[in-house]
Amino acid sequence: MLRSCTRRNCGFVSLLPSDGGHQSQTGPSKAFPSSNGLVAQILCEFDDSDDALIGADIQKLERLQSFYDAQLHEVQLRHRAVTEALEARRSIRAPLPRDILIEIFYFVCQSWWRGTDNAWQIDTWGARERRNSLHAEGPLWVLGRVCRFWREMLHTSPASWAQHMVMTMPSPKYALEISRTYLGRTDVHPLTLLFTSGDGEVPPGEEDETLKFLVESCHRWKDVIIETSPYHMRRPEASISHLPTLQTIQIHIHNVYNDDYRSNICLMAPKLQQAKLLNKEFRK
Repeated sequence: MLRSCTRRNCGFVSLLPSDGGHQSQTGPSKAFPSSNGLVAQILCEFDDSDDALIGADIQKLERLQSFYDAQLHEVQLRHRAVTEALEARRSIRAPLPRDILIEIFYFVCQSWWRGTDNAWQIDTWGARERRNSLHAEGPLWVLGRVCRFWREMLHTSPASWAQHMVMTMPSPKYALEISRTYLGRTDVHPLTLLFTSGDGEVPPGEEDETLKFLVESCHRWKDVIIETSPYHMRRPEASISHLPTLQTIQIHIHNVYNDDYRSNICLMAPKLQQAKLLNKEFRK
């Protein structure tokens, strides 16, 4: 027979009356008719077969624990690497305000083709004549591939496209289509433009077509360098009537036949500050 437990020794609710009296044999003992057999079953010793089964289960669980520990370690390592990569990506965009990023674009474009402090000097032409803003390696196209944030920033910064546009002959494939896209992104901003012709490698009519296209935006010219022949220069210049924003211009003529070339382009620019024609310099 099981004795009743008290609060003091086991924490169970006491089945004894408060005055310490004993209940009859027909009380709680009859509620657990097989308790002695249950205790005996629990306390009995395991035989060898039971011990082997439990040992196998323990080994299996230990292997699983080792496997999951290794996986957890691998996940933690990868999580750390992903977190560091994520922070590195976020650091590209988060700390840089728009005005600083625009300054970076300006500096990259300027240094891409300038090379010297006297960028607008004709004698520095050779280092730049192979560069072209329309090529895929042009600075703005490259900057736009850094990340989506930089690309969106460039698309909302017309001034970045309007500065230091370089066009050289021969042009890349689909040059006029690319030029329209390029100039379209400049919006209404004044243009800083350099155009230089090729050395006999330009397909017939391509240079005229390109100059004609550039002249369509002449009302936005601010600082311009044009290097071409008298023949190619006369035709687009004839269609220029007003240059309201032009401040500096250089016209470098390939005059191999000593043709007479005259230009009244300076008379069309009320804000003109400096003009160069060949090696003659005129200041207003």
